Amino acid sequence: RASLSVTHNTANKANLMPEVVVQYLLSQGIRVVQGVSSSELALLALAVGAPVLHSHADVDLEGAVGTAGLVEEITLPWTTQSMVVLRDCHDARSCTLVLRGSAGVSIAEAGRALNDALRVCARAALEERIVPGGGAVEAEIAARLLSLDHSQGYILAAFSHALLALPKMLATNAALD
Repeated sequence: RASLSVTHNTANKANLMPEVVVQYLLSQGIRVVQGVSSSELALLALAVGAPVLHSHADVDLEGAVGTAGLVEEITLPWTTQSMVVLRDCHDARSCTLVLRGSAGVSIAEAGRALNDALRVCARAALEERIVPGGGAVEAEIAARLLSLDHSQGYILAAFSHALLALPKMLATNAALD
C-alpha cells in the first residue's frame, strides 16, 4: 500500500511543511507532494477515498486514510515537469488525460473538444433518447417531405433540397464527399 501526504497550494511559504517533517515522512515511506491546487486536491481525495482535512484537529483515523496501490512521480519525456501518478485507487471513478500540442491554442482547442465529447457521453448515458448529428435529422425530414403526395409538391421538393444542403456541406467539410 502506498502512502502520500499532500499540502494545499499557498502563496505563503510559511504554510508549507517544514523540511524536517518532509524528511521524516519520506523516511517512513510516505511520499510528500506540496503546492496542490484546491481542485486537484478534491480530485485526489475522491480517487483515494479520503476526505480533505483542513486541520490536524479534523483527523479521524477511521475515515481519514485513503488507499492507492502505487504512488509514483514521473517526468514525461517531452517536458521537464513532473507529475504524481496514483494507480489502483480505492474508488477509481476518475482518470487523468495528458494533452499534448505544439501551441497553447491547439492544446486549449483539444481540451474543449475532449470536454464536449465527455459531456456527450455523459448525456448519452443518462438520457433514453438520442438525436443524431451530422445532418441526419435534416436528411430524414427531407426524405419524408419528398415521400409526401401533396398538391404543392414543388415547394416541398425545393425545401427538401435546401435541407439536404446541410448534410452535403458537412460531408464536404469533413472530406467525406
